[in-house]
Amino acid sequence: MTIQPSILLWTVITFCLTVFVLNRFLFGPMLAFMDKRQEKIDRAAARKEENARLLAEAEEKLEQFRREEDKHLTELAASALTNARHDAETLITVTHRKQNQKLDLHVADLETESKEIEKVLDTQLDDMAKCYADTLLS
Repeated sequence: MTIQPSILLWTVITFCLTVFVLNRFLFGPMLAFMDKRQEKIDRAAARKEENARLLAEAEEKLEQFRREEDKHLTELAASALTNARHDAETLITVTHRKQNQKLDLHVADLETESKEIEKVLDTQLDDMAKCYADTLLS
């Protein structure tokens, strides 16, 4: 087998032309497409990281808000309980005063009735004593 310069020359020219055409119409657009795709992937990854950071910040703010609200609700509950105890003590005190006043009125009424009954009994005792004395004397 001998090397033929004309076939070698045409082979080299054909190879160079094929490389040029493939580079111009296939590899160039394909590499540009792959670069654009990689840029989209990189942008999406950056957005994903940014969204993850924002989500973490939002979750932290939410947790802080929950802690503050729990603290606020605890303070409100303690305040409401203190107010309720104070109101209950006031109500009990007022009720005791009213009951003591009613009791004093009833005691006074009972004392009055007791004196009236004593008067009636004294009168009746005197009458009975006179009757008994009359019965004994007769």
